[in-house]
Amino acid sequence: MTILRPSEREVLHGVEGKSLDGAPVDLDSYRGKVVVVNWWGSWCAPCRKEAPVFARVSDEAPSDVAFIGLLARDSPAAARAFNERFGVRYPTLVDRDSRLALRFSQVLPVQAVPGTWVLDTRGRLAARIASAEVTPTLLRDVVDEVRGS
Repeated sequence: MTILRPSEREVLHGVEGKSLDGAPVDLDSYRGKVVVVNWWGSWCAPCRKEAPVFARVSDEAPSDVAFIGLLARDSPAAARAFNERFGVRYPTLVDRDSRLALRFSQVLPVQAVPGTWVLDTRGRLAARIASAEVTPTLLRDVVDEVRGS
């Protein structure tokens, strides 16, 4: 886990596209909220383990926290079935060529799926969770730290 000091954070622009249901998703529209972005694929065993954690924490999150999935090299049909199976109700942004994930990784690299980034209320990349099992406590702690900074 890495959390950047506010002075080290960079705004990410141009992270936008279509969700699994075809609706437009633009992270700039989430300004004013802490945004948790989870990079995942239905083919990924650790993603299946983490999915219930993200589903539960997102359902319990306060209104100033939003969750977005970032789909890695997967079919929309498989991803929709995955989300239904694990109760994931937040939007998932389709990233067929990993171009959007690369935008995050230029600031806070994640070497492989799964990975999680957290943006602060100003749209700045503030934290990364990679190479660690995401637990409800870890996820809530990172979100709370970003919310408080």
